[in-house]
Amino acid sequence: MQYCLIVFKREPAVDRTVNFIVQFATSLSLESRAKKKIENEANDEKEEEEMDPFLLKLFNFLLKVCVLKN
Repeated sequence: MQYCLIVFKREPAVDRTVNFIVQFATSLSLESRAKKKIENEANDEKEEEEMDPFLLKLFNFLLKVCVLKN
């Protein structure tokens, strides 16, 4: 993934890889939110929503790559 973000020209392989990563990350996030919503409805608890750990690590990785690139 890091290589795809470093490539300077747009290539179809890079676009497909980035699209896959985006779709994978959002699908995981939607699944985990749906499960938490069902659990919260069953328990009638109102909790502050926490960010999905996978998305948090992904964002941190992207920030590190962007900082190293510049």
